[in-house]
Amino acid sequence: MGEVNQPGSYPYRAGLNVLNAAALAGGFTYRADEDDIEISREAAVDGGRFEAAPLTKIKPGDVIRVKERLF
Repeated sequence: MGEVNQPGSYPYRAGLNVLNAAALAGGFTYRADEDDIEISREAAVDGGRFEAAPLTKIKPGDVIRVKERLF
């Protein structure tokens, strides 16, 4: 969700990372802050939300949010 061209739900694939997931969603928009990405993970011990890098591995059920860059 967020600043990707086709936000939505996509099937999980083994080895998926944030960059691959963004590509599945049509890539980043021109407003996307590719350095400000957040993952919400229900099963996480640390409250469920954390900052992610493009190569962060994705787990089934994760919600990825690409934030908007401020000019």
